[in-house]
Amino acid sequence: AKREARFGLVRLACFELDARFEPAPGEADPAPPAGMRLSLLEWMVWLGGRAQLVRALLGAHCDPFAPAGHPAALEHLRRTRNSTVRVWLAETLVRMYLLPAAAERPEDAPADARAAASRRCAACARSVAPFLRDLGHDTRCVWPGCGHELCCACVWDRAAASGPDVDLRCPCCAALPPDDQRLPPFAAGAGPQIKAGSLARLRALPADPPKGVRKPRFRALPPGLAARQVPGTFQDNRQIKFWEAATRGEALRVHSLIVAGVDVDLPNEYGQTALFIAAEAGRDQLARLLLSAGADPSRACNQGLSPLDVARCRGHAEVVAVLEAAGAGSAQAGGLEGLEASAHSAGAAAVLIPADMDHPGAGALIIDDAIPPEAVEALLALCESIVPVAPEKLTCSERRYVCDSHGWI
Repeated sequence: AKREARFGLVRLACFELDARFEPAPGEADPAPPAGMRLSLLEWMVWLGGRAQLVRALLGAHCDPFAPAGHPAALEHLRRTRNSTVRVWLAETLVRMYLLPAAAERPEDAPADARAAASRRCAACARSVAPFLRDLGHDTRCVWPGCGHELCCACVWDRAAASGPDVDLRCPCCAALPPDDQRLPPFAAGAGPQIKAGSLARLRALPADPPKGVRKPRFRALPPGLAARQVPGTFQDNRQIKFWEAATRGEALRVHSLIVAGVDVDLPNEYGQTALFIAAEAGRDQLARLLLSAGADPSRACNQGLSPLDVARCRGHAEVVAVLEAAGAGSAQAGGLEGLEASAHSAGAAAVLIPADMDHPGAGALIIDDAIPPEAVEALLALCESIVPVAPEKLTCSERRYVCDSHGWI
């Protein structure tokens, strides 16, 4: 703990994080080959078991792709939301060129090793050379598991395109790293049983937060395993995590939560199920996953739109095809879409609280006669059709939620 405390962001700001150095003899067992120059991040990966320190380096904006550089891969790494997966991805990419180079004893290679390299990338046929002192796009990598020899450029391109689930697959054979164990797909035709079983497991959870639950110790985790961590310890918490994963398009997380236990068709306060959320965002793979788990393709939101309606409205042709193949129907209800805004005046504004007044409501105003009467009637009818949400505190008001997925407003 003391060692990690000395490795904080304030101290890291004093270092040139991407500089390379040659470790002194005896600093590690096994020691890196003589002449190999490593960055701080590469040194942490070489030592192993330094996930907290790797996270600190990444948090201080250490660049694992320097000096060659790969902006797209770096951006994807920094945008990876789960820090355990972010550290795993950085460590995996470093090991792909670091460990094979150490096994080959690159210090025995001639000084012009890059020019003399005879090996070629299995994906792009570029000449590759083992890592020794500089990291370049032509540095030789070995994909874990399948053993394909690749250049760093192809490996980093694949990392940049791995998506929110960090689906890091070999460019040659689509193999995942051996430690990234994913859940098997749901059996075809078993959707109703999967949905019922998931709901039963959810209802077996306590309704209130349990006490004494400890946060697990931080460690680097591959995406398949990280998706199964912290699924939620009580019913509401589990269901919220399910909606959040669907909103972010994290299919691995959605899959693991269905296995752990959720209500697949439970809508949020806007009446949107996880399948509706996936359809609105245009995520066809996530829609397929939810349909295979028994999700109802015709469940409408509070606005009266089905997943198929919103997919058509947003122009997501692939999602439309997936939903139509599952027998999804349209549930469009009459509303504001037939009204013409140009047929009505802009209305008149009256200021309630001047904008320059020292008041929390400064700038408040009323706009009168700006919405056609037909639109007001349609909104009132829509409001009456929505069930009020349960109040979170003692209040005399009722709250009803609708998301303007169709673009009425």
